[in-house]
Amino acid sequence: MDLLTQLARQMAAMDLGALGGPGGTLFIGQMPAAPVDAVALYARDLRTPGDDAGAVVQVLVRGDGGETAALTLAGRIAAALDGFCGYLCGDGFWADVRLLSGPADIGAGRTGHHEYAISFRVYYCE
Repeated sequence: MDLLTQLARQMAAMDLGALGGPGGTLFIGQMPAAPVDAVALYARDLRTPGDDAGAVVQVLVRGDGGETAALTLAGRIAAALDGFCGYLCGDGFWADVRLLSGPADIGAGRTGHHEYAISFRVYYCE
C-alpha cells in the first residue's frame, strides 16, 4: 500500500474524515466537485521508503461553512499529523510526519468554496 493511502487511512482513524467513496470526504490525488466538505492528499515530492530527504505531501481542505469551517478542519489536520511518529494504519509504514507549511488560505476553488493547503514532510520506511 502506498504512502498517500496509508496517510488517508491514518487521518480517517484520527477522525479527520472518511475514506473516499459514497459518504467519503478523504480523497487521493484529486479534489472532486462533491462533496463540498472534502480533503485531498497529493504527492509533491514522493520518495522511496527510507530516503533521507523524506517525501513531501500536500493536503488540500475545502469546506462549506465559509472559510471558518475549512480553516478549523485544516488546523485540526495540521495539529494531528505534525509530530506524528509511529506506524500508520493499514499495512503500516513507520512514519515521522513534520509540518512544513500551512494551513495557508488559497482562496476559493473551482466550486467557489474556500480551500486551505497544508504541506508535510514525511520520513518513512517499511
